[in-house]
Amino acid sequence: MAVVAAMTLALTAAGAPADAGAAPAKQRQAMKLFEQGAKAYKQNDFEGAAEKFRAAFAADARPEYLFNAARSEHRGGHIVEAEGHYQQCLSLAEVPPQIQERAREHLAEIAETRRLENEEKDRAEARRAAAAQRERESAAKAAQVAGATKKAGKADVGQIAGWSALGAGVAVGGVAVWLLTGALADQDELNARTSQVAGDKIIGTDYETYRHDQDAINNRRRYGWAATGVAATAVAGGAWLLLRSSADSEAALAIDPLAGSFRVRIGF
Repeated sequence: MAVVAAMTLALTAAGAPADAGAAPAKQRQAMKLFEQGAKAYKQNDFEGAAEKFRAAFAADARPEYLFNAARSEHRGGHIVEAEGHYQQCLSLAEVPPQIQERAREHLAEIAETRRLENEEKDRAEARRAAAAQRERESAAKAAQVAGATKKAGKADVGQIAGWSALGAGVAVGGVAVWLLTGALADQDELNARTSQVAGDKIIGTDYETYRHDQDAINNRRRYGWAATGVAATAVAGGAWLLLRSSADSEAALAIDPLAGSFRVRIGF
């Protein structure tokens, strides 16, 4: 309202006709539009005020009318239009010093507001970029943890299978030792019971008994060696599984130390 009042004084000081009836028709029309614009401005109807002031300027190209149009646009949030009209106002001839000063002040205000808005946009963009980066890093970390968990789980299965195979190999190895040592003892006993062969008779026992006992010893020896092979295969396989699962555990720990903390106790 202070701006409109000041501009009213400026109009009078600039030579607004004291006798409205003596003014040319366009000047009278412009003055009427100016008064309507001033009324709308006082009622905070900045769009309506700007429209009236622009119409007044179109009827009578006085800088006061254009300044008030720019000020109304500025107050109404139409910054680009206001900036253009402030600049246009300064380019007119015979602009009162008060209007020049106020127009420059408002242009500086617009420039400062725009600078602050651009800085805020830059900060918002930086925040969005940082949030996007954090999201990507979080997704990558989640993928790494998932991979670590998978590797650790695989290591668990491998360790269980490895220890099972190793245990089975040891057990079968024990059976193989029992079979082979038993076959050796039985062979010694049989040899002690047979000293020579006389035709189809063996001293100390008959031939059929001898062949039966020898076949039993041979079979026991074959089973012992077969069990030895099975035991060796199981032990080798178990050792391989344990070594591989240990490598998987180390790989999981390299990605996420917590992922395998309760699993590494199973390994070597």
